[in-house]
Amino acid sequence: MLEVAGVGFESVSHLRDYVYKQVLAKSRLDLPLYGKALRVIETLFSYHPQLTEKTGVGIKHFCVGKHASGARAYCVVRIDGTQESFSLKKCISGFQQATPISANNRERNRTPKKETAAAKPTSPQKGPTVRKQIIALLSEGQRKRRDIIRNIYGVSATASQSKYVGKQLSSLVTKGQIVRVKTGVYERGTGLIFPTDPIAKTELQSRILNTLACGEKRRSEVITEVLGQTPHRNHIQSLQNMLKHLCDTGQIIKMRHGVYGTIDKDIEDKEIDLQERIRQLTAYLAHCQQELQKIQAEIENRLPTG
Repeated sequence: MLEVAGVGFESVSHLRDYVYKQVLAKSRLDLPLYGKALRVIETLFSYHPQLTEKTGVGIKHFCVGKHASGARAYCVVRIDGTQESFSLKKCISGFQQATPISANNRERNRTPKKETAAAKPTSPQKGPTVRKQIIALLSEGQRKRRDIIRNIYGVSATASQSKYVGKQLSSLVTKGQIVRVKTGVYERGTGLIFPTDPIAKTELQSRILNTLACGEKRRSEVITEVLGQTPHRNHIQSLQNMLKHLCDTGQIIKMRHGVYGTIDKDIEDKEIDLQERIRQLTAYLAHCQQELQKIQAEIENRLPTG
């Protein structure tokens, strides 16, 4: 029995049939993968030998696209909009090397002494793998903490494994990749990394402008719509800094204390037209004054002296 991201397969051949004949062959092109397919592909992608190069600035989603040769291929779409295909064959090979024997073989090879030791808490999976599984689960919707633990480690999860998942959840909340809706309930977050990533800054600026395009809003409303219900305090500070920057550059205006809005383009154009009209009238008035001075000078010259 083979297990990938909580999904069971009878063998590697069964896994290949699923990812190639069901997902790759039947998925619509360039649409994000979701559900079981996303969990499986995302987990296998973590075993790619060139994971860092393929990930780039960060992953937005996975999809089925076209290879340079024109054949169907799995693609990773990054948060900066770039897209690149990757070899799932290499991912499966890396997965096989990481898990050389199946769970059934391990059970058969265990001695009675090892079976006794199996009751002890097993070492948790590595952090990146657990975090990817958490994000994949939350991509489908809200999940309770106990459901996340069961999906990753099964119903017989130990106390140490539950504690480890809790630490990973807290880490993802701090990074803004997931959101704690209420006690013990989580959902997928904005995915913004603050405050050094320039792409995230651009995304944050775009979200603020799109939010204010609907009308003036209080700062608390902007925070909720852009960052979610329970944002991290560092993210709130980054958003406030961005609001100040947008006000300083004239992209938005502060209507009153704690209330922001965008500049009405029609009013702005009318103000520009009015300023141009004032400039023209000022120039005409100066010209009239010059002509008046000339006429006065001619009258003085014609008057008799003495």
